[in-house]
Amino acid sequence: MTVAAVAAGVSLAATIVAEIDFQGVKYKVEEYAKVAAQLLVGYYYLAIGDSAGKMLVSPVRLPTVAVAALAMQQGFSVYSPDPFEAQLAAQTAGGGLSPVLDPAHRDGYFAHYHAFGRPKPSSHVFYGMPTAKGSYL
Repeated sequence: MTVAAVAAGVSLAATIVAEIDFQGVKYKVEEYAKVAAQLLVGYYYLAIGDSAGKMLVSPVRLPTVAVAALAMQQGFSVYSPDPFEAQLAAQTAGGGLSPVLDPAHRDGYFAHYHAFGRPKPSSHVFYGMPTAKGSYL
């Protein structure tokens, strides 16, 4: 499954593994729950999220916040375990302007940031863990 398919509204429900091609490198993305223990604070990771709340993440680190911001500017989503680092990536992607915070939309979803103005192509910086039942309000 490709990022373009997800952007077009294809669900990740049956997907366990997908691939993202970013800057000529292919990143294997897997279900968040399967790679969560490998995702360290202080790093950014490519991610794919869908409208059903499912998220796939690459356990391969992006080297800097600047690279994470570049990925966002090109329409890719990223993940950071830390909310402050997520905010920094979105702010960097938005040219230093304040990013837009979206709380998790439903149970099991991730809170996330968008670059200022929610530019197209749409991208996110997801962070933390999926919300527990009733905690997204």
